[in-house]
Amino acid sequence: MKVFIDRYKELFRQAVMLSMLVMSSVAFADSLPDKLTVAIIFKLIEYDERFDKRESVKVHVISSASIASVMAGYQGKRFNNLEIMKVTHSDKLPESEVDVIFIGGGKIKEIVDHARENRVLTVTNRPDYSKDGVSLIVFNDEGLPGILINTVSSGLEGVLWKPEVLDVARTIDEYKSDSL
Repeated sequence: MKVFIDRYKELFRQAVMLSMLVMSSVAFADSLPDKLTVAIIFKLIEYDERFDKRESVKVHVISSASIASVMAGYQGKRFNNLEIMKVTHSDKLPESEVDVIFIGGGKIKEIVDHARENRVLTVTNRPDYSKDGVSLIVFNDEGLPGILINTVSSGLEGVLWKPEVLDVARTIDEYKSDSL
């Protein structure tokens, strides 16, 4: 009988471990891999006409150490036509002038207000932030990369999207009224 109970406990432990593994992989399936997200973001930045005459870009990442780590790997290197000059990371607003803010969390309204005041492009990988006023969202769209552009927010940030990107992105023109 003891052997049966020990075997049952071991099978139960394995079942619990397998369930935890499956559940954790489902949780991570909600976002694209960070390297892919960053590559798409850096490519899409070039479709903001404001960067046509610029050679470099400065990025600040708020509340996403993993995205900041991937972006920092590009620092000092060229990504297509732009040099990623500087990447900073914190849980607060940037302390110096930047061109792009990646929002992983935090006080979204405060961040968006800062971006609009300073004409900074806001980006995230969280689709739920689009109605909070984030301009560019790169997300997992049923297993494929999705691009969502909030046109109202983009305009308030001074973003001038080239038509080519608007042809491939899903656009919305809504936001919560308290985000302005």
